[in-house]
Amino acid sequence: MQTNTTRDKTIDFIKGILILFVILGHTTLDLTDMYSFDDTMNGITNVIYSFHMPCFIAVSGFLYREYVRNASQGIFSRIGHKAFNILLPYVTISVIYWMIKFALLNLLREPLSVSSLISIPWKPIEYLWYLYALFLVYCVAYIADYVFARLLSHFNYKMELLFVLFLIIAFTCYGSFHYVGFNYIACFQMYFYLGCLIKKWLDKLDNRYAVLSGLPPV
Repeated sequence: MQTNTTRDKTIDFIKGILILFVILGHTTLDLTDMYSFDDTMNGITNVIYSFHMPCFIAVSGFLYREYVRNASQGIFSRIGHKAFNILLPYVTISVIYWMIKFALLNLLREPLSVSSLISIPWKPIEYLWYLYALFLVYCVAYIADYVFARLLSHFNYKMELLFVLFLIIAFTCYGSFHYVGFNYIACFQMYFYLGCLIKKWLDKLDNRYAVLSGLPPV
């Protein structure tokens, strides 16, 4: 289990495997765009893209409870902290990435406009969408924590309720928003809470095992 003093190497291993799938997914996608491949290559690409980024979001949800269980920060402090850790690198890397592409404009297959630089705050550039989406997912989680703490502080099935809620949103609303950020939330927020649920269930199993074996529960 991941705590402030110990590091779960299993999580690092899972992240490493997912990173390899990200590389493989982009490689197969680029090859498919550049050359004519049979349906097998397209099938491999579709399979990889169906799970690798949702799994990254789920891992973030799995680790989420470890960092907020004893958190005393207010909602704005938590969002500000996450903005410094995720949003600031997103903006910085996006600007650098745009400048590099602008310098190599003659080598690009697709045109590059100044508007794509201006729209970074609400329209991510290519592969950098993940940082943008992850920040929004965390913001929704913080807001949900704030609401539940004040309205339903003794409700024991918050994660289950939120997972079902965003599962419904994913099936009914994904792709229907003009602002791309809402579509990211509709697509990925349920995976975040799925990770939270997996963590919750594993903690319960650990506690039951500890009781049966006579060890102190976690």
